[in-house]
Amino acid sequence: NQTDDGIRFIKENSEQPWLLTMAYIIPHTPWAPADERFAPYYRDKGCSENIAACYSHIEQMDACVGRLLDTLRETGQEERTLILYVSDNGQTGPSAKKVDKDGKIETADWAARNVAGLRGCKSLVWENGIRVPLIVSMPGTIPSGEREQFGAAEDLLPTVLDYAGVDKNIVGHKPFSGVSLRPAL
Repeated sequence: NQTDDGIRFIKENSEQPWLLTMAYIIPHTPWAPADERFAPYYRDKGCSENIAACYSHIEQMDACVGRLLDTLRETGQEERTLILYVSDNGQTGPSAKKVDKDGKIETADWAARNVAGLRGCKSLVWENGIRVPLIVSMPGTIPSGEREQFGAAEDLLPTVLDYAGVDKNIVGHKPFSGVSLRPAL
């Protein structure tokens, strides 16, 4: 599977610089079938079948990421590996018919998932449709904590190049739209 391939790649390249992208499709709709290794816990907590399936997929992805992080530790690469966690879009919500003119969604399942109370969902320009988490980790180099700096997708490549020590002009290209987030990190 994808995680096994990633682990193999990390081990095979442990003595040289590398770049690995893990683009997990989960959690993604449809959330069925639920991952039965994790779904019973959420059902027991009173979650709807839909939310139990969604959360079980998140648990599955977390377990896979944990295996990758364990491999970095085991191979001595944890403190020299820049890790970025990012989503491709805001949360998937109910059909657009359930979003009112102010971007509010009033369903029990949505309330359970939208813990920040943001307006809108994926495919809409409200904050919850375009705002995604970005977690950047490099133990021993990047101190933990929240930052005030906003970032955007176009900042990721300049940031990775900066941390890798790669001259952004090594290959001719049009000017980057983004900037390195390293000073903020």
